[in-house]
Amino acid sequence: MNQTPELKTEVQDLTWELIDELATDAEVRRLGELLDASPEARQVYIRCTQMHADLSFLLGNKRPRFVPKRGRRTGAALYGAGQPAALPAVAADGPLPSATSQRV
Repeated sequence: MNQTPELKTEVQDLTWELIDELATDAEVRRLGELLDASPEARQVYIRCTQMHADLSFLLGNKRPRFVPKRGRRTGAALYGAGQPAALPAVAADGPLPSATSQRV
């Protein structure tokens, strides 16, 4: 799969949703499918997660409270109760080993 603007945008949007703990189960599955199928998608994902890690380090891991989008999860699942979303591990040169088995 060649990197198109649409692929890049979709992977970025899904990655930020996952990082912000707003991704639905269907969105996590879709992200896993894209990462399994495309080295370009994995590069976009790696850039996004690296940017998140860099900003977290620079800002001392202080995260703002996110205003939930309409139709998204709210309440305890969004604001800290329970487990945070797990970010899938990605190798830049290979498929995501268990993208569809990741739980949010």
